Amino acid sequence: MTSHDNQVNQQFGPAAAAYLTSTAHAQGADLVKLGNLLRGKTSASVLDLGCGFGRHAFEAARRGASVVALDAGRDEVLGVRA
Repeated sequence: MTSHDNQVNQQFGPAAAAYLTSTAHAQGADLVKLGNLLRGKTSASVLDLGCGFGRHAFEAARRGASVVALDAGRDEVLGVRA
């Protein structure tokens, strides 16, 4: 792991676990808009760069999209895989 990777993990890792389950981050106008964009699309593909803990990726997948989500923080990406 590079020093940059370590720095990202130190900065964002401690808060990463609480982020996805936070009520404030599990809802919002952006997720509604994403849902509206995906409505009726039977074969949508989504690339979520800088996905953090994957709130947009999870919403897109929940609506049937094929999703690739990437983030520099190891703890965030591990959370998306869960």
